[in-house]
Amino acid sequence: MVDYKCKWHGNHLVKIGRFYPSSKLCSNCDHKHVDLKISDREWTCPDCGTRHDRNKNAATNLNVEGKRVLREERNVTIINPSTGGAPGCHAPGDRVRPVTTRAVVDEGRTHAL
Repeated sequence: MVDYKCKWHGNHLVKIGRFYPSSKLCSNCDHKHVDLKISDREWTCPDCGTRHDRNKNAATNLNVEGKRVLREERNVTIINPSTGGAPGCHAPGDRVRPVTTRAVVDEGRTHAL
């Protein structure tokens, strides 16, 4: 259903592997906290000292990883969709030709899609 809705609205669904350590990676410095237990809802990175909420940290890491996978699979750059009218944005049902130009990369790591 999610795949269908993404296609309907002109978005891309990127599936991340089930064993990707999204909760265990520090979204600030990429340190992997291997001793993190499922019961640990918050943790502090031993390398950079950043305090993480487990779910927010995982969401940030999945966002970054999804953009990386999409960029590699499609050889495209990702822009912030909140900029309205950006390349690739169209109404459902519009006929769209493949985009041959490259968009500007949004290098932000912590904003939501």
